[in-house]
Amino acid sequence: MKMKAIFVMLLLTVSIFVPILAASTVHAVDVPPSADNPPYIYWQPGGIAAAGDLAWNPEFLKLETETDVHSDTRIIIQGRDTYGQNIEAKVDIPAGTSKSEYFMFNDTHTTPPMPVAFAYIDRIFQQNGTESTIIKILTEPWLDGIQLFLGYFDYKDVFLSGTIPSSPWFGAKYLIATGLHDPTHNYHPLATTQAFPVEPMNPEKLKVAINWKDSDKDLQIDDNEFPTSGAQNPGTFWLEGLDEHGNKIIKSVSFVKGDKIVEVPHTNVWSTVCKAWTDSQEEFYVFTHPLPETELFKYGIFIDHLTIHPDAYDILANPESQYGKARIIVALRDVDGNLVHAHDDVILNFYTSAGKIQPSNDISIKLCHVTAETWLFADTNARTLKVVVDANVPPDETFPPFLRPAMNLRAWIELTFDGINSVLFTGGWPIHTLMCGYNNTASGDAGISMPAPFLQWLPPELGGPQPDGIKLDGPLYEVMIPLYVGCNLISSPVYPMFGTKHYDLGLGIPMELLFGMTSATDTIEAIWWYDAGLKKWNHYIPALDGTQPQGKYFTDGVGYWIKAEKPCTLELSGVAMENAPFVPAEYPVYHSWNLMGFTSVVPMNTEDYLESLATGPGTYPSGSIASAVGPIWTYNAAARVWIRNPDMLWPTNAFWMNYKLQNGDLAP
Repeated sequence: MKMKAIFVMLLLTVSIFVPILAASTVHAVDVPPSADNPPYIYWQPGGIAAAGDLAWNPEFLKLETETDVHSDTRIIIQGRDTYGQNIEAKVDIPAGTSKSEYFMFNDTHTTPPMPVAFAYIDRIFQQNGTESTIIKILTEPWLDGIQLFLGYFDYKDVFLSGTIPSSPWFGAKYLIATGLHDPTHNYHPLATTQAFPVEPMNPEKLKVAINWKDSDKDLQIDDNEFPTSGAQNPGTFWLEGLDEHGNKIIKSVSFVKGDKIVEVPHTNVWSTVCKAWTDSQEEFYVFTHPLPETELFKYGIFIDHLTIHPDAYDILANPESQYGKARIIVALRDVDGNLVHAHDDVILNFYTSAGKIQPSNDISIKLCHVTAETWLFADTNARTLKVVVDANVPPDETFPPFLRPAMNLRAWIELTFDGINSVLFTGGWPIHTLMCGYNNTASGDAGISMPAPFLQWLPPELGGPQPDGIKLDGPLYEVMIPLYVGCNLISSPVYPMFGTKHYDLGLGIPMELLFGMTSATDTIEAIWWYDAGLKKWNHYIPALDGTQPQGKYFTDGVGYWIKAEKPCTLELSGVAMENAPFVPAEYPVYHSWNLMGFTSVVPMNTEDYLESLATGPGTYPSGSIASAVGPIWTYNAAARVWIRNPDMLWPTNAFWMNYKLQNGDLAP
């Protein structure tokens, strides 16, 4: 390969890959998977040592497919560059790619994407992909490992620069300096105007050829191109420049009579050569000395756990209604939470603590699919229940046996049957966070138990799993409101959910689904709420369900009188205002009395909650709440006590509020 090369400023680059992708301890390749040796990393012979070398010899990285790739797959490597700055590089592998195809890792933050030298690798993961896909990570020496001729130096103290190799990686952005023997020359272009010197592309080791003659003019060293016997006398040759971090370095090369090629001591690599001198009358030719391509490790895309989420999180306790069931979706995911395909059919079996699941046994996630579904049917009593699914994942023969044995996976989720529970809630705080979780047990091993994620996955319509993997920053809540014999003044502290359609309709849960044809017909006599705008009472009578008009809803921001004939509990689910991906609600208020709901999952100072109704020059606290609102009344049903102008409002409270102005909006 003929190359025109010589330049005095060398922008070599070598990328490293540090051996800590998810583990703090490095193991040999024959060590079975453990907490310290992630099962998706399979080190190649010599790969651990080569990864460790990246710290002093940064290199580019490339990918080779070990198996055919059946779906679009993105592989991402995160780490640090030569200056210790965080970097990220990616490879996009299209579906249909066969094995033994090569791809270069390009920096995700450059336009157009360019290779970047890794000095350390923190993590590798994929987005999308197939569970049986295996890829190999290798180093990619500069210009396929070709040594690069940098310059010529003889006893006359002249360091001659050559021409720049024709390559897309060298261009106007890399200022090539000449006359580097000039002591006034800056060591690096733009050194006085940048926080860091220009990023070296691929820092490399150097070697020096003594009295070499380029017979074929290809700027490559051949064994027959030393017409003399090398060095005529012993001596020393010095080089001065910058290392991979932009620090000034000076290295000496000692040689003896007869030496032809001598390596520059490789405790550093070079990004720039600035100056050279010698105490000998020899001729010296400086070349890069790239390391050979090295296989670091294989990376397999593995099924790591299951997740469950129903299409709608509220399950209304009405077995005769289409809304009395929820679609339960089970998904296969890798360690990073990405959806992955199975290499073979995965068999699922379901269990539930209430209601029933149909079908519940021997449901399959088929080959090249990522999910399966079934249905959960509510029973006649509202409650919180737990759904559990077990999965049997067959071994994958494409992996080494100890890397991918058969797996037994389990996932679970807690749900709320919205409606009336005939048991009075006495469990303390009335609001709980619905949780989901998973664990992972490999056969033949004690297994790896993983903690349940704190945050719940929500449906896409509510900010849940999206194509780009975004998750809602907030939990789904279950609310249990105890109802005592007689009248109870209550409200919903969350936005009640009627499937995923609540925020399209802006209504809430239909009364006939929450209170009709369940145990409510035996425990609830009537529900009343007050329309202050029309100065009119509305009501719903569970015993008359099916004979009274439709279109009445239980929703947030409204106070409800509920008369119970027996102690019971109203259970419902929803999202909190501060966590929902929507514009915060506003509730209209009218002159005179308004029956309002308190919409918060935590207690609030009454004046803080009502601050949007303040009057005067500005808003609360400079405005006056008292001049616009008062009095306020809440009701304690357990003690049968009215409370006037309470200092605090509590979740599930409702309150009467007298508004002194004409009309307004309460923005909690």
